[in-house]
Amino acid sequence: MGDSSYGLFIDTSGLSSQEYLLIAREDEEKPGLKRVVVILSVPENKFPEWLSPFYNLLLEKAYAALVSCLNRPGVSLMRSIDAQFYTVLGLRCFNRGLPLLPERVSDTPGAVSGLMQHPLVWKPFQVEDADGKFRLAAYLRCLLRRLGMQIQIYQTYEGRALVPYQCVVQTQQWQGIRKLLLEALALQRTAYRRLHGGSTAPALVEHAKVRTLAMDPADRVATSVCVPKWVVRNTFWELDEDAASVEMKRCRSAGPMTISDIECGRAF
Repeated sequence: MGDSSYGLFIDTSGLSSQEYLLIAREDEEKPGLKRVVVILSVPENKFPEWLSPFYNLLLEKAYAALVSCLNRPGVSLMRSIDAQFYTVLGLRCFNRGLPLLPERVSDTPGAVSGLMQHPLVWKPFQVEDADGKFRLAAYLRCLLRRLGMQIQIYQTYEGRALVPYQCVVQTQQWQGIRKLLLEALALQRTAYRRLHGGSTAPALVEHAKVRTLAMDPADRVATSVCVPKWVVRNTFWELDEDAASVEMKRCRSAGPMTISDIECGRAF
């Protein structure tokens, strides 16, 4: 599971509305684990102390329901299928130049099987993206189109952009065109070595280790707490109101609750 969120907003026609937001993403401090943040709206800012035990009971029941849901029958099989649903492809050994494309466009699906009998003229791939950067996804789409085949190819994985020399395909679709595409790429490697010399040529790697581009800081979920700026003048503290971008209200809650908070049974 990559970065994901779920929101539920219910208008009760004049009564207090119900709002619910769940955010799940990778825990940067603990690789391999997920951090889940649950945000709920409450009708009041303050509650009597005698309600605290009931909130603890509610959190315990919610945690037990969550554990039961995540470990229900069939979940292990679903996770296994999900882990193999996509195949990550990578391209290596193209430092002498961009990979090649066949000049002639095929009108017959699967026509690559006749390439050995009818050699094609291979020419370097021309980048068409506005930024002028090579991307494996764009190259494979063009190559498959010229070979009379087509599958869905993605440049992102779990919501994050991959490095230019990687892409993602659905495993089931990939298995359907894998044999023919690899045959065409073998011919491309031969033509590449004839064009550039040397013994190396672009090679496609299956099940490559996922490598993503650095995330833009502007896209990250803010993890720091908004702290007002205090100015100390002799024995007085002055609040810099210009630095406070939002109105701050006093509330009994200590912030959004996480799964770790539920485990500890933290009260409101």
